[in-house]
This record gives sequence, structure tokens and C-alpha cells, in this order.
Amino acid sequence: MRKLLVLVLLISVPEIWCKKKKKTPESGEKSHPDLGDVKGLRDSLDGLMQGLESLENLFGVVEEAGDLECGYVCKNGKKPRKNPQHVPRSNGCGSFGLQMDTTSLPAMTRCCDKHDICYDTCGKNRQDCDDKFKSCLDKMCENLSTTLSKDQYEGCQMTSQLMYAGTTSLGCKSFKDAQKRACICDEDNDWLEKPIKTSKTSGDL
Repeated sequence: MRKLLVLVLLISVPEIWCKKKKKTPESGEKSHPDLGDVKGLRDSLDGLMQGLESLENLFGVVEEAGDLECGYVCKNGKKPRKNPQHVPRSNGCGSFGLQMDTTSLPAMTRCCDKHDICYDTCGKNRQDCDDKFKSCLDKMCENLSTTLSKDQYEGCQMTSQLMYAGTTSLGCKSFKDAQKRACICDEDNDWLEKPIKTSKTSGDL
């Protein structure tokens, strides 16, 4: 069910974001250089909350990501080394051809970019990348706590949790593909997929 929930999330959330147009701040609205237009952000979060309520009605609360196995080693058993011709890159918030419009949320865009670059850097640990991504999103919501209503703040937290759940549930292939680009093996430049078990502390989601 978790994968089905995340698939619906990846389809629904981008559509909700894309329907929201960027608005100019109204008189008296607070602004933050890292958060963009607060009024537009509030409108976006309102739309997200409506979508999240529908998801919860269909699938219940977000399930914990659980244990993950995802990693790469060279066929000779040695650790891969950095590809000198590779430059880590990012593509914003999205995956599998689906992009979220986060123009009114530059802080969220930066979280996604940092996560992409972490995946796309040779030798990085996937769990560490995912944990830093969650911390970045949580910090974004904390920075908004004084400018949003309680419901909107809770909507921000739920968005953070759903994005993290989507990453931990469906991000393994993206991580492996990124490591293939970022690393090379000394002998034959060939890869052997090997599960690397990492455990998630219960209660993260």
C-alpha cells in the first residue's frame, strides 16, 4: 500500500502545486528572503492540505518507510571511485518525469537540489542523504511557524513527511542511477548491484 500511496502522491501533489500561480505580497504581509511570497505560500499550502485530506481518506496515514536496502559496489568488491568527468547536478523537486512547481518556495527547492546533489556524489550514503533531506524540509516548516496558521503549519509538516516517504519508498533506483554516473570502478568500469542494509528509526514519519 505504501508504494501505491506514494504513486498517488507523486501524481497529485505536482498538479496541486502547478495550479497555484505566484502572487505578489499584499499590504501587511510578512516576507522572508528564503521563503518567497508568504501569501502565495499560504495559498499553495491550502491547496496541498485539500489534496492531502483526499489522500488520507483513501489510504490512511503515511506508513513508516521501514528498512531499506540500496547501494553499489564494484565487481571486485572494492569501493567505486569518483568519476573525474562527472559534475553532480540537480533537477529541483520531482522524479520519474514529474516536477513540482516550487517557485513560491525557494527554501523547498534548495532542499530538493541538495538532496539530488547528495545522491549524485560518488560514495555518498543514501540514508544520510535522505535524513538530511528530511531535516531540511522540517527546518523549512519551522521557519514558517510564525507566519502560518496552525492548520497551514500542520499542512507544511504533512507535505514534508509525504515528500520524505516518497523519497524513501521510490528513491532507490534514482540513487543507484546517480551513483553509476558519479562513480567508476578501477578494473572494468562494471557494476554489481549489492543490497546495503540501512535501518530507519521508528517514529520518523
